[in-house]
Amino acid sequence: MNTTTREMLPYLLRTGQFVGVTFRKKDGTLRRLAGRTGVAKHTTGQGLSFNPADRGMIVMWERNKANRKGENDKGYRFVTLDAVTEVRANHQVYTVIGNG
Repeated sequence: MNTTTREMLPYLLRTGQFVGVTFRKKDGTLRRLAGRTGVAKHTTGQGLSFNPADRGMIVMWERNKANRKGENDKGYRFVTLDAVTEVRANHQVYTVIGNG
């Protein structure tokens, strides 16, 4: 089993790489997300009104999630780095250790 620290998460989730993350949502449930970081397609070019890194977040483009109607629901998601429990990247699975 591979382990990593929270400080290493930005390096594992580097721009342009397909990764998977498991994190705890605000309501306490676990959520798995598979997607890519650094995607800018289908954006307005206006940018965000805040910097996600200042809030301890990373922006990911989710490649495939079935919505309630059974259709694929692709889109941008914010992941709070302090809530991440597992990362799947570089053909490895990393368990995140440390405070969160």
